[in-house]
Amino acid sequence: VAGMGSGMDDQGHGTHVAGIIGASNNKEGIVGIAYNTKIMPIKAGDASGYFLQSNIAKAVIYAYEHGADVINMSFGGSACTIAVQDALSMAYSRCVLVASAGNDAYPNENTRLYDALPFYPAALSYVIGVMSIDWTGMESNYTNWDCKLNNSVEYEVYAPGEGILSTIPGDNYMTMSGTSMAAPVVAAEAALLRSYYTDTNAYSTKFIYGQIIGTANGEVECCNENSHMVSEDKHNLPGYINCYDALVKMPVPSIGVSSYNLFDTPGYTQDTEGITAGCEAINNGDGVIDAGETVALGFTLKNRWGIGK
Repeated sequence: VAGMGSGMDDQGHGTHVAGIIGASNNKEGIVGIAYNTKIMPIKAGDASGYFLQSNIAKAVIYAYEHGADVINMSFGGSACTIAVQDALSMAYSRCVLVASAGNDAYPNENTRLYDALPFYPAALSYVIGVMSIDWTGMESNYTNWDCKLNNSVEYEVYAPGEGILSTIPGDNYMTMSGTSMAAPVVAAEAALLRSYYTDTNAYSTKFIYGQIIGTANGEVECCNENSHMVSEDKHNLPGYINCYDALVKMPVPSIGVSSYNLFDTPGYTQDTEGITAGCEAINNGDGVIDAGETVALGFTLKNRWGIGK
């Protein structure tokens, strides 16, 4: 319990999420995806569902210090304090971090029709941000969505998040929808991978991340192609997860450009004889490719799966 007193579930949300991950295989109600896993319930929110950033940080640190292998965060907002980022950065050394992308139907970057609304902690680069689909593979109309592959505020995968039946307090069951329901599906997949690849020295947290993201190959259909546009193209549609492939497929490199820098520094441009004399009058160092300039480009590459050679 992270500074909130009793660990009882006030609204049923946490119990529903926990059931998706680990409900017992007892032939009653439902069965969790990773039903042999151990659940460590930690309460970071108050009875109204409001989360203080300080309590989120305490909850993450508690989970890390008490041996959690996977941390599911079916919550979030538009801000993320340094304290929370520090806690998550520390936990990332051993824990798989999974978070819901949010239910505002907004992108994580500015587009022609929308202002950006990144949802944290899902948008952090070291957290697997999970968006929602329905049972047909259609993107949920409420889910926040990812604009471009390999950006700095990325949601990585889709998972089922509509009409999910799970446990609620009082030995009952309820159907709920939201990215809060999609995130524990991915957290459960991470738990299965942790139980299958037990050697953490050989199969690090980054390996588990790669298996989840690299095998998310289910085709997702955009729910609103007319408005979910980025520079006149469709927004990034990563696949939905595939637990079987994550367990049996071995990683291969998946490398893309995450950012670049342009340099038109005086001294780069050459004349027709290959001599740089007088080029300072051509290159002006303003970061724009002007007529006659020769520029240098620096790329930052992001490998999303296997080791590149």
